[in-house]
Amino acid sequence: MAMLRGYLYIDIIEAENLPDCDTAFFNIDPKDTSDAFAQVRIGNCVICKTAVINNDLSPRWEESHRIPVCHLSDELLIQVLDKDHFSEGNLGEVSIRPEDLADGEELSGWYPLSGCDGRINIRLNYVPKENIEATFEVPDCYFTLREGCQVTMYQDAHCPQLPVFEGVTGPDGEPFEPPCAWIDMYNALSAAQRFIYITGWSVYTDIPLIRGEEETQETVGELLKRKAEEGVRVLIMVWNEKMSTGVTAGFMGTHDEETREYFLDSNVEVAVVPRMKSLEGIAAFFQNQFAQTCYTHHQKTVILDSPPEGDEELPNIMAFVGGLDITDGRYDTPEHELFRTLTTVADREERLLHITEDEFAVGAPAPVADENEVWHTQLFRSITSDSALFDFDRISSIPKRKGKHVDDSIHRAYVHHIRRADSFVFIENQYFLGSAYGWDDEQSTKAHHLVPQEITQRIVEKIHAGEYLGVYVLIPMFPEGDPASGPVQEILHWQHRTMSMMYRHIAAAIEEAGLDTHPRDYLSFFCLGKGESPDEIPEDLVPPEPDTPASRVRESARLMIYVHSKFMVVDDDYLLVGSANINQRSLGGTRDSEIAVGAFQPMHTREVCGEARGEVHRFRLAVWAEHLGGVDETHHSPGTIECMQAVNAAADANWEAYMADEPCKIDGHLLAYPVSVGQDGSVTALEGCENFPDTEAPVLGAPNYLPNKLTT
Repeated sequence: MAMLRGYLYIDIIEAENLPDCDTAFFNIDPKDTSDAFAQVRIGNCVICKTAVINNDLSPRWEESHRIPVCHLSDELLIQVLDKDHFSEGNLGEVSIRPEDLADGEELSGWYPLSGCDGRINIRLNYVPKENIEATFEVPDCYFTLREGCQVTMYQDAHCPQLPVFEGVTGPDGEPFEPPCAWIDMYNALSAAQRFIYITGWSVYTDIPLIRGEEETQETVGELLKRKAEEGVRVLIMVWNEKMSTGVTAGFMGTHDEETREYFLDSNVEVAVVPRMKSLEGIAAFFQNQFAQTCYTHHQKTVILDSPPEGDEELPNIMAFVGGLDITDGRYDTPEHELFRTLTTVADREERLLHITEDEFAVGAPAPVADENEVWHTQLFRSITSDSALFDFDRISSIPKRKGKHVDDSIHRAYVHHIRRADSFVFIENQYFLGSAYGWDDEQSTKAHHLVPQEITQRIVEKIHAGEYLGVYVLIPMFPEGDPASGPVQEILHWQHRTMSMMYRHIAAAIEEAGLDTHPRDYLSFFCLGKGESPDEIPEDLVPPEPDTPASRVRESARLMIYVHSKFMVVDDDYLLVGSANINQRSLGGTRDSEIAVGAFQPMHTREVCGEARGEVHRFRLAVWAEHLGGVDETHHSPGTIECMQAVNAAADANWEAYMADEPCKIDGHLLAYPVSVGQDGSVTALEGCENFPDTEAPVLGAPNYLPNKLTT
């Protein structure tokens, strides 16, 4: 067994003299022969597939694949198979030993296929992680690094100045003034003069972006209609939920039909777009039905022009990118109120403006007063050629999968920056599951992205080097929906398998190094919860119906805070944020479409300053202040075991308070995730808390019988 950790470059060129497997008695067309495709396996994980070449015993694929790997295996298996409507027949295979790749030499030429007289022409080259430069720019991406940018980071839809932010300071000691995402978005939309482009999983026209003391009654729909009447080109693209019609609301309540109907007979143009696959044939019809029902366009962006700044003459282009849909259920503040705020409130390519340097300041650096404020950014996506028109001049940077171009650069960005992490990684995400090839006794679960395994290997690598890396992972207590339902229980089961795999390897490394530490000293999982005292419930609040979820919340005065954000901070000098969850749906590139951006300040990196204290540090510190109820001195050094232990102690105490028999106010929101991690890395349910609070849903989940392409 050998660890392949780096990149595999595989060219699958052609095969010849393949056996004919289409000669069964039911084959009435004598011209039909094998429909061949090739795939590469490491252990039980298929890491790439070619297109299918129909009726050809000497198929030419001429496909190049660039694949990040972090796999322990004793062989690399290249298989040629026959694709038909009933099964996949193995026509022949070639086995490559990992040690034959480890020296970096290229393997190329014709290789005989075992089990037949055929052969395959391939080219392989393995580049280990140690030979990949640990740059801030993720190499070989469709979008390259963009220099001289301005970036603002947001942690809630609305973020007022609160006492918890005392101690959150900038590079020069200046106090933190939290920006407010929806207020800034409202002002930007109001100021746009030329165009407004919005993409979303859901866009709801009835919500106001500004609330509270500065509240305006103008809804998003009214604002966009007003801008369109002013002559601004307003284009909206939302995901078409298949079960949502003019009569039914659909399973997910995305308002897609409501949004389309609202803007009828207005100047706002709306495209309601399903997630499709460009396939042909009967089998393709059923695959497309599955894709349209189960996969989504999950991107959330607002792109618009903004007025010139300073001495500029041309307008700029501004983009809001992240996990915050413009829809209901997304407005929140760092206080996460339970009760006090209950009574408050298709293809349009030809319509896109042609962006040129004559009309917009697209090539000029951002107008900043100090070079220390400059950012460098890079855009990443999960999307296929089914859903995007790629630039032919840059398409060589996008790998192929099953004959289609697949941009999976969000996954590669996670992998690249986890590999270069030096002291800590902080992740907030709605889901955390993957690297199924590393789970015990796992054979078929289709969740093979590398993020959990790469985190594990980086921790283990640091332990063996006598160094420290701390990884903090914040996820919701349970995924959205009924936690006892089959789909949610299965997701929790995959999550438990992921945690178990990670902790098992970390525990083994601790034992091998002879350290007196615990696996949670290196990797800890957290969730968020809100606990209030009875006197915080407004007296005029209408009592809920008895024996309902609302009545149980009123009685316990506690509720989980749902984590919907999707970002990663590495070493306080790099931020990756967008719409992608840490699961196969988001990172695979072929399921949900996603978008993300990576950003850093070149004058505030560890390499330049020795200690990162720029805006990424301040953003992470402000998020922690929100979660932990303030700033502790240890929070400035998250890459130390002392900080990890302090955060764990606070989260453990908050969990005990959250679970108290009597309602009580909890100053912080960060809770330890309700599992017990043993010294040996075993992950079990907490004694006496096998189910989530106030539910009958097991914390560890349970396998189901749904297609795991849906739940992973």
